[in-house]
Amino acid sequence: MELLEVSERSITVELDAERRTCEASWLRDHCRCEACWSPSGQRIFEVWREPEPVIEHAEVDGGDLVVRFGPTPHLSTFNPAELAARPQERPPARSLRQLTWHAWSAVALDDGALLSFLADVEAAGLGLVSEVPVVDGQVAVVAERFSPVLETNYGRTFDVQALPDPKNLASSDLGLALHTDNPYREPVPTLQLLHCLRASGEGGSSRFVDAMAVATQLQEDDPEAFELLSTTEVSFVFDDGFHRLEARAPLIELDARGEVRAIRHNARALRLQADDPASSNRWYSAYCTFARRLEADPGLLEVTLAPGDLVCFDNRRVLHGRTAFQNRTGEDRLLQGCYAAMDAVRSVLAAQR
Repeated sequence: MELLEVSERSITVELDAERRTCEASWLRDHCRCEACWSPSGQRIFEVWREPEPVIEHAEVDGGDLVVRFGPTPHLSTFNPAELAARPQERPPARSLRQLTWHAWSAVALDDGALLSFLADVEAAGLGLVSEVPVVDGQVAVVAERFSPVLETNYGRTFDVQALPDPKNLASSDLGLALHTDNPYREPVPTLQLLHCLRASGEGGSSRFVDAMAVATQLQEDDPEAFELLSTTEVSFVFDDGFHRLEARAPLIELDARGEVRAIRHNARALRLQADDPASSNRWYSAYCTFARRLEADPGLLEVTLAPGDLVCFDNRRVLHGRTAFQNRTGEDRLLQGCYAAMDAVRSVLAAQR
């Protein structure tokens, strides 16, 4: 580490041929001495309790940066790793078509196999597990290998099968367009698992597409459509006579850097008033462009699940759907699902890095 510039308000150092400027307030707030930082890894010192800090002196000693602050006297030492730390970046995206199946017998017992499966979920938004016991409730057992189960009005687990008098299109034998689940909630469940207990004799293939990747490409190719979909709030509604849920949000949600953070896309739940900004022809044109791109995306994965197959996907990133199927006996195609937490996936992976 080399000290390049020092003022009352900031310090500039060179770390591995890279310049790093640190402001006085940030430095004081990140002191990790025993008086400022507890052994639990949490901050004790609260920067707002003292006058705004200034840098009175700074030097490099033994490879570390030593800083003396005022007007409230304090001496802090920073190692190069602390000064070079950056927010964790997203892992490089992985194509859904490049994913391989992970055997549940390994994922259930071997932490290395679990991490390999979760790395797929983080990098591609989708993980595939085979040979899961065909037992009622087993989908929750798989989820709890790495995350608590999120219970909703659908229950701890829920069945997806064709019913004689369906109140929801998911409970029919019709095909389902690509969508995210529960866009009418705030927050939206972040992780979904679906476990095949019975396969259909004909049809019923599951379809998945990385909608964040499609949205990012739309931003480059059609910035006007992207802006409309990322700035115009729309309503998503669920009402079954017992529960009424509603949320307003853009189809494409951005983070503070303007990058795509989440997608809400579900035509069955979309509700627009005639005077909504989203009711304009311009918004509908953008909406249709995005939907067509999702359906035509070359990276779309279509797979027919067999009994024992399980999929786990980021519900804010990967859209899912299915083709129509034949429900001749009323006992065809049964998937059981549950919701879990994407941050639990990231937590398990981060703890191993």
